[in-house]
Amino acid sequence: MRATAAAQRDEHDDDDPPLHLHGHTFALPSGLRKDTVLLAPMQSVALDLDADNVGDWMVHCHNIYHAEAGMMIGLLYHG
Repeated sequence: MRATAAAQRDEHDDDDPPLHLHGHTFALPSGLRKDTVLLAPMQSVALDLDADNVGDWMVHCHNIYHAEAGMMIGLLYHG
């Protein structure tokens, strides 16, 4: 599965949120496999994800104040 992660924030934010995916790893365009990627303001990155761990998983920012503000989604799939 190919996905795109994007940081849709104001370009004046002073930090790069670490976006973390539970239950999986993904490949960056470089081929490096990770479960967390830093995103600069207004940046997007292509991710290659093997959807091989069926269930309900969380994708969220590791900065708690971003997560509390809503930078959190669910990755849900069932086989």
